[in-house]
Amino acid sequence: MQNQIILSTGSCHKYGLHRFFEVAKKAGFKQIELIIDDSLDTRDAKYIKKLERRFDLKVVSVHSAMEFVYSWGDWKNRLEKSIKLAKELKAKYLIVHSWQYSDSEFVMWLIKNQKRVYKSAKPVRVVTENATKRDDFTSGNSINPSYHFDVMEQFDSINFDLSHCATAEIDILEYFEKIKDKVNHIHFSDSDFRAHPTKKGNIEDCHLVPGKGKLPLKKFLKKLKTENYTGPISIELWCDGYAKDPSKITEELVIKNLKAAKKFVGTYFR
Repeated sequence: MQNQIILSTGSCHKYGLHRFFEVAKKAGFKQIELIIDDSLDTRDAKYIKKLERRFDLKVVSVHSAMEFVYSWGDWKNRLEKSIKLAKELKAKYLIVHSWQYSDSEFVMWLIKNQKRVYKSAKPVRVVTENATKRDDFTSGNSINPSYHFDVMEQFDSINFDLSHCATAEIDILEYFEKIKDKVNHIHFSDSDFRAHPTKKGNIEDCHLVPGKGKLPLKKFLKKLKTENYTGPISIELWCDGYAKDPSKITEELVIKNLKAAKKFVGTYFR
């Protein structure tokens, strides 16, 4: 299963895309997840294919355009353009957030239209990601509880993010047991349940290096093996957390942490 351990560009989101490919190669990865963000490089299929060839790395997963990619229009347009890019890259998966910061109606629209979206994306498989609790507060007093099981169970295909579960203090083993038949993609990281520095009463979505937090990750990986999980495990870390002092975050430290994360997953899930 080593070829199913992939690296998300989110793990080095402050690097340019070229440097990310360099680092991913040095850390021993063969496949990656591309997050479409405000960098034009992440939206240029021709350039991304050039990097794939140069570094012998394959984009197998694409994360749909983040909410701040305003130049791609509203969330429907962002989704359509994300599907188009995923197809151009011949990716296998498209990860879609189950919530949008600017529009709390998105999750309900996606539930209602998911079959049409799935069909339009073929052969790319669309997987919907469980939300963080703190991101569910929208304008006014409305709350979009898209981290809850009763919302996520309405999706046919799920990307299960472990750090997002931690923000809601949800047991990842219990949650996975409920949705395991629908999980086709995983965002893997740890959490120490630290308080959010600015949002009182919330837990930070910290995406720590595996083994540096408190999540039962070893048990979770053994559970995946028992359940014969065959989808990707995408390592998605919080690069700002590689060192307490940001000035000490060197490329060597980044690569060391990425290798450690890859080894952690490979040790318990092969």
